[in-house]
Amino acid sequence: MTELQLPDWATFKAICIVKKNLNCQYTSDGTTYRLYGPDANDMNWSVGIPITDPPSADQADFETNYMSAFNWPIGQRPYAFATSDFQFNGDGVTFIATAGTTTNCDYKVLAAGQKGLNINGGDIFTSGSVVGDYIEVQAVDVDNLLGYGANTVLNTWVVKWYISPAGYQTVMTPYAGLIPGGVYLRMIYHSVGSSPVTVAVNYRLHLPI
Repeated sequence: MTELQLPDWATFKAICIVKKNLNCQYTSDGTTYRLYGPDANDMNWSVGIPITDPPSADQADFETNYMSAFNWPIGQRPYAFATSDFQFNGDGVTFIATAGTTTNCDYKVLAAGQKGLNINGGDIFTSGSVVGDYIEVQAVDVDNLLGYGANTVLNTWVVKWYISPAGYQTVMTPYAGLIPGGVYLRMIYHSVGSSPVTVAVNYRLHLPI
């Protein structure tokens, strides 16, 4: 086991919790919290937080916001309906697609500054769709949170996916892409028919834990 000592709690959080989402552990001898982030290839990140009275900012942050998620068995977390990495956070939207043109439907992913959600697909239900209708799905910075300009398209996950006239379609991948908090999922429905289309979408969203 290779132990990688980190300089402070902020660095530990950035690497072990935010970036790698490890199943972290801690010990205490009454004077120091020793924090560990078990990683692949027999690596173990670690850091110490002195226990003081009154608590330091780092101690208070750990005790208040993170301690309860530490020291669970590897592969388990204290969240219902969750794996060791993600909690399912499915959500849905409905809209009417205008006949013979394109219609956008925006879904905001959590709030600005939050960790965000991962997505690995969704289910699409339609009424009135015809052969030739298709969708695109994008991640869009509608509110210019990242500084590239309002309504900047950050990524297009689905370039063109034809809709089944039978009224049901599933798009799913074996991996999940991360959408930052405050960014929007934009579904663009391309209608080629002469009647409006009712669209309902279930997004397969997952909250990193």
